Amino acid sequence: MAMALSGVAVASGGVVQRITGLGFSLLCVPFLVILRGPLEGVRLVNVLACVVGIAVTARAHMHVRWPDVLRFTVPALIVGPVAGQLARHADPDVLSVAIGLVTLTSVILLASGLRVKAHVRKWLGLGRPVAGPVFPW
Repeated sequence: MAMALSGVAVASGGVVQRITGLGFSLLCVPFLVILRGPLEGVRLVNVLACVVGIAVTARAHMHVRWPDVLRFTVPALIVGPVAGQLARHADPDVLSVAIGLVTLTSVILLASGLRVKAHVRKWLGLGRPVAGPVFPW
């Protein structure tokens, strides 16, 4: 039953992501964390997001801005394993609440129209270390 619901969550996340433009991970994480637990849910979403990212990149490789890919990938490779170790040793209930809060805050900010200008993002150094490990593609 959990497997079927997970499949529905992933398929729905893909459809809604295509329609709204919101991130695949942002849409799938809440459901998969509830169905599979925080560690397995986030791990599964990250693997699926990588698969989606590779598929999109293969299809649109001529339009990919490779320097931007490098700027997101390198910090993700550095911060990702550290975050994974921290999550492995965290209390699952606390981790579930933290994931829910981050997801809800992200959706509210995106729905409100908040955007960070590229030059501000570059100056603050935000995005790469924060978004890279969470949203690798």
